[in-house]
Amino acid sequence: MYALSKLNKQHKQTWGNLQKRLNKVQFPYKKLFPNSDVQEFVKNKAVSVGSCEGYFIPSLLTTTAYLLASKHARVQTLTHNQLLNIFTIFVGYPEQHAALDPLEQLELTSSVISKTTSSGLVKLLANQNQGIILSPEVFDILNKLMKSDEENATGDVQLLCKLFSGERCSYHYSTEQSRVIPANTPFSILGSTQLLNVAKLIAKMDHGHGLADRNIYDNGQLHFTFEQDAQQLLRENIDQFVSEVNEAIRDGKVPPKSKMPELVPRVAAAMHVFNHTMTELLAGVPASSPPTEIDKSTLENATEFVNHLESQKGILCQFLKEITNSTCDRTIEQPTLQTIKDQVLLAPGPVISYRSFKHGKRSARAIAEAEYCRATASLKEDGFGRIVEFNVPRARGKCKVFVKSTPNTWPNTSTVSDTEFRNALSKPIHSDISAPMRAFLQSNDYIAS
Repeated sequence: MYALSKLNKQHKQTWGNLQKRLNKVQFPYKKLFPNSDVQEFVKNKAVSVGSCEGYFIPSLLTTTAYLLASKHARVQTLTHNQLLNIFTIFVGYPEQHAALDPLEQLELTSSVISKTTSSGLVKLLANQNQGIILSPEVFDILNKLMKSDEENATGDVQLLCKLFSGERCSYHYSTEQSRVIPANTPFSILGSTQLLNVAKLIAKMDHGHGLADRNIYDNGQLHFTFEQDAQQLLRENIDQFVSEVNEAIRDGKVPPKSKMPELVPRVAAAMHVFNHTMTELLAGVPASSPPTEIDKSTLENATEFVNHLESQKGILCQFLKEITNSTCDRTIEQPTLQTIKDQVLLAPGPVISYRSFKHGKRSARAIAEAEYCRATASLKEDGFGRIVEFNVPRARGKCKVFVKSTPNTWPNTSTVSDTEFRNALSKPIHSDISAPMRAFLQSNDYIAS
């Protein structure tokens, strides 16, 4: 309750600053649709219904995933079959054309939930064996489900966690018959709310039961698998995620609040089916069953899209942590592109990676990777250095660093002086830049030996 009271006391300008910051983290949505006709169709459709791609596409993919889940579709990951349940909450309104209209045409409106109590949700899912929460104000529904859960992290929030994972749920009442929700029940959430309400939901979800991580689908089942090279990429992504979790535990830090290994395959399956179907329909060909194998490029695009959504959630979670830990209610300024660029320039040493940047000043810990990359790209254009990507032995993936250099003409837009920059440049390289990374940079004349 303390966290919620702190949120209610925040200045209106604080939320305006946060909304402006979130809006600046853009995503190239055309990457999700390799076919140019599908790209144009989605873009024009979003505009024609008075919306934009940022609202339309998440609604579209969540609905596609739910429709697949309702037909018992599964996606095969490295270890097990996953159902395609996706929980999506955003600041705006759910798309009628991307969500409600197709559900009505397929006569699935009986499973649409716009308002419900906890017992009502259990009853509907036990009877219908599927359901989707579709609401222009999803805060009211989820807030009711979490009211009894703020202290002990059990009960109704655990119901949502189990539905995401496809676990069986049983409820026994003294005045009603027992309710059983079967395993692998298709269930998704697609809703919108205001930014303050999103903050309240995250504050309520973040009690260690994992709901914040899940929120940035007989014989006729359709199973999707990944092509061989896509499986290798999936394995690398999972290994990297596990390494990050283990490293956080080893260092006594909070592990990443994410379900990336589960979210990425589900989004990839929805993109795979949508792209295949729309490509055929726009070509005037009757839609056929999509291939059961998902290619590597689709998985890569799904990974990048989920990373984008996760970075938005990460910004919001870190911001909420600052609010609830603060001692006074003040307007909290958000880091701008210029302040991040200044922090990069003043970071010690001639080479900096996102990891070493985060382990520098305390204020840098709140910076998302997407914001850091945007800042280094801008510094590169200003002549302050170059971005270098390379592989080193035994590294989990590609190494990406920013190698600083002094510009020929000092930009008048920079708030860092020449003396400050040279002092930072002369300092030792951060320990997060490993010996193999330094050896590569030295042997290729990026830095002095």
